[in-house]
Amino acid sequence: MAFNPADPGPVEINFHEGCPTQSATVSLLPPEYKWSWFALDFIMLGFTLTGRLEHWAYPYIPKWADPYYEAYMWPCCEPEQTPSSYMLYLFSAKAPPFFLDLRFADCCLGITFSDLTLGFDDLSLCCGVTFDLKFYFTKAGFQYVLFEVENVPFICCGFALDFAVKFTVSGKEVSIKPKWVGVGQICVQVYGDVAMEGVSIIGIEVYGYKIRCDLAPCNYVEFLTVLAPEVVDEVEAIIGDVFEDEETEYAKFGICGKGCCGSEYTVDATIFFGPSGSLFGFTRVVVDMEVPLLANFSFTSSFTLPNAGTPEMSMGFIFRF
Repeated sequence: MAFNPADPGPVEINFHEGCPTQSATVSLLPPEYKWSWFALDFIMLGFTLTGRLEHWAYPYIPKWADPYYEAYMWPCCEPEQTPSSYMLYLFSAKAPPFFLDLRFADCCLGITFSDLTLGFDDLSLCCGVTFDLKFYFTKAGFQYVLFEVENVPFICCGFALDFAVKFTVSGKEVSIKPKWVGVGQICVQVYGDVAMEGVSIIGIEVYGYKIRCDLAPCNYVEFLTVLAPEVVDEVEAIIGDVFEDEETEYAKFGICGKGCCGSEYTVDATIFFGPSGSLFGFTRVVVDMEVPLLANFSFTSSFTLPNAGTPEMSMGFIFRF
């Protein structure tokens, strides 16, 4: 559960295509309720069933709520209803390597189907090479199928390649990610697209790149750079919503260690940069933390410190059984 401690806004709210209203300006009323979630897991003989309920009050919706909704992109068409809220029901089944994720949404007008994802992960071929397959459907029908092959040996000296091909209803996307295992594991991922003219390839467009070095199972350093502000949306279409305003870069650091009762604590710190700001273009820093308190009970916290604006902090607890 999270609350808005001090930010009064105003914020610009956008609505998806098909809504009578496409945008609105809303003033926030701190301290007010933002969102919450509740989840149950059933695990037996390697088979996992998960049910999760997520709820948001207008106009708050976290960026990770849905890959198709940006920050302050409200998914319902009726913001004037009282009270206005959005609920998401998630059901998943996993029997490795196969999985199925089913989601339903409710805009206070009844529960409707949202989307379905099914496929398999990390199906081993040989020599450490793995294969992933994912199908994605919405109530509009088929959206895409994604094929991924990982850890394909390349040349020598610990180099490998990851290949991904995504077929959509309107075209396809191809990506190649080279990796090198040296001091830890260093991965370089390039984001871009294939420039087409008819059925001919005329070039490759590069939007940005990410460098990540895994020093230990959960200790890492990661740097992501988008080459120009105007292609941030293209990169976020691949990695999800990450940046705010004119941000184009981040440096991320992750650490972990032994915590209570055989579990581990984790801390992730992300520093964002843009073309303008304070020293070196710094815009904000976000710190996410999870600390185990008991065998199945953990404390979570997220803290955001912007260069200009009001700091935000959310706290919660996770109970696993």
